[in-house]
Amino acid sequence: MLSVIGDWLRNRKQRVCIKGRWSSWISLWSGVPQGSVLAPLLFLIFINDLDEDVNSHILKFADDTKIFKEVSADCSQFQAYLDKLVLWAQKWQMDLTLTSAWLCT
Repeated sequence: MLSVIGDWLRNRKQRVCIKGRWSSWISLWSGVPQGSVLAPLLFLIFINDLDEDVNSHILKFADDTKIFKEVSADCSQFQAYLDKLVLWAQKWQMDLTLTSAWLCT
């Protein structure tokens, strides 16, 4: 299975068509083809260890991950996890867009 997936990802090229004009082909060195059936599955495998040692609620769907936790005045535990998440992203060279939302009851 790894061999099949590896062959599918290796030696890929892409080009762009704008208003009927095609760019030249360029080689791709990372990523998976958009619109493929395997892309979401491979991404979930890639981020599988994202939530190790986490005491928070996590929802993963395709390329969207939501992390949430009820915190009181001391949110240091949650901040520590966010710091760990940033280190994980740097290690795996993944860009993250971090947003926060506060719900007050």
